[in-house]
Amino acid sequence: MKGIAMPLTVTGRFDDGSAYHVQVTGDADRPVTGSRRAAALVALHRGEAIPLSPTGPLRRVSRNDQAAILALLQRHTNVLEVMHGAGGLAQMGKNDHDRRRSRRRQDTSHPASPPFPP
Repeated sequence: MKGIAMPLTVTGRFDDGSAYHVQVTGDADRPVTGSRRAAALVALHRGEAIPLSPTGPLRRVSRNDQAAILALLQRHTNVLEVMHGAGGLAQMGKNDHDRRRSRRRQDTSHPASPPFPP
């Protein structure tokens, strides 16, 4: 996944609850734009080995490696969504599935839809 041509747009929250919305550009001069705090996080962990997925390979965080920067953001923040360029939703946050499930259980304002006609 190294060298993705289109920038990634990442939305998430830091541990203290503050939100961010950044572009991971893949450019060595400005790897992350839109949040100084996210850019500082990338600079702080540059050169550190990070897994690209829970069981995936380790890769060193470099300024022009979008996949490693995304993995870094996923590890140190709560990433809510990732969009490729102007494309659609690529990933939900790690807690979104459980939140949706509990919201469905609590929401009784809409009756269940009737079964399909025969």
